[in-house]
Amino acid sequence: MIPVRFVSLPSTVLFMIMWFLVVPNARAQQVSSENEEHRNSLQEDAWALQFQVGDNFSLKAFQGLAISAKKHWSNTSALRVGIGLSISVGDADNVARTLPADTMRQSQDQSSNGQSVDITAQYLLYPNPDASVNVFFGAGPLFRYSRSKLESDLTTISGATTINLRSIGEEHVWAIGASGVVGVEWFAARSISFLGEYAISLEYSSAKQTRTESSTQRVDRTESEYRTKIFRVYPLSVKFGLSLYF
Repeated sequence: MIPVRFVSLPSTVLFMIMWFLVVPNARAQQVSSENEEHRNSLQEDAWALQFQVGDNFSLKAFQGLAISAKKHWSNTSALRVGIGLSISVGDADNVARTLPADTMRQSQDQSSNGQSVDITAQYLLYPNPDASVNVFFGAGPLFRYSRSKLESDLTTISGATTINLRSIGEEHVWAIGASGVVGVEWFAARSISFLGEYAISLEYSSAKQTRTESSTQRVDRTESEYRTKIFRVYPLSVKFGLSLYF
């Protein structure tokens, strides 16, 4: 038997497939029901949760965030907000001995923690909400902040001598910027739609890193600080998504 391999389609290919399959069919339906009202959820006070369709048609958070929700102010305008939160805690222990006769012993204890938050907001416009395929575009601000801390204790025992080296490293990063999108949305049912969009974003970020080291061999301690400031432009990217209206 010849083995069959399933190839994952990139987001760009999925977007093109949706466009060429959906648009001609939607136009044909529009011609055949020209005098009928097109039913969708593009209306005042409508809410939607959005998910990104990834490789192998798996669902994940839209815009890479934990929650992406949209509220319509009218059938032609909406506000989309994405919020992402992340918390991590870690701990590691390591013991090493130098042979022969265990002349030196080293043990290291590390603990780390980190937190981050991402917020994006985009004001969206739908020029023709009664169309079978709805074109939309929009723009808005973005904000990102993250903090991480790593503490390490290294203990070295050699004979009757014990040396302890303690280091603490901490990093704070924040970024502000803006993003813009243009895309199409097609309603498979009144409360379910598929969308594909191009997005571009730019941001200004600032990072501050500090490190403190102290040892039982010295009375003083060493402190260092490092700062960076970067302006980035993220090029156009394609996303294929699913919206659930309620």
